[in-house]
Amino acid sequence: MPAATASIAAAVALLLATLGVNYTRSHVGYAGLAAATVAFGAASALAQLYRPGRVTVFRALSAAGGVALLMLGVLVAASRVTSLDEVFTVTTLATVYLTPPAVIACLAGGLGQLPGRWVPRVGFSVVGAAAAGWFALGPDTPPTRGLVLVSALLALLGCVPVLAGARDRGVRDHGWRWTAVTAAAGILAATMVYAVVLAATPITWWPAQAPSIVLAWAYIIAAALPVAAGVTYRDRPAHPEMTG
Repeated sequence: MPAATASIAAAVALLLATLGVNYTRSHVGYAGLAAATVAFGAASALAQLYRPGRVTVFRALSAAGGVALLMLGVLVAASRVTSLDEVFTVTTLATVYLTPPAVIACLAGGLGQLPGRWVPRVGFSVVGAAAAGWFALGPDTPPTRGLVLVSALLALLGCVPVLAGARDRGVRDHGWRWTAVTAAAGILAATMVYAVVLAATPITWWPAQAPSIVLAWAYIIAAALPVAAGVTYRDRPAHPEMTG
């Protein structure tokens, strides 16, 4: 579970840094948290190579994604401390061509190591929320609104089972990890409901009630809570539902 979470965290952190590029440049707190999460996720994904046991396809994907992210980090750091055009060119090309496969490898590798019943929940939540954020950056047209609507509903498909489980069983007896996962699902679900309302109505009142920086922090908090729960998880056979 910690290895799977770390791999998914690497992909999510990179997506957050990409979606919130304006905030990573202008807000120290957001930039520091995003950068720390990327570094932690990439380094943890590399630990796949040192885990005992057979190296599966999913572990190999996580490791490959971690290596790619660390290479990108080194290139970006080098481009910031030098003015050589060659370094800038290599960094730009690497960012364009290496980032998408690195994200896909980390995400697929992490999902493949999760318990089977958690794969659709995590997959829908991550992919749906990322797609909603990405499409929301596009022009305000009916097709774009439709894509945001579909993506947000997809993310809600991942959140609803978690919230329903919390309602049916409660969270008191499941410890802080289950509480963190449930809180993250609640935050993400509220954000996606807002996205659905915003995409389905032409009213200009809505954006003023939820500034973009609030939505950006909602995304990163919703990501950070399950990461903290997953990387500190220890197997407890008596409570299999805590695997989230």
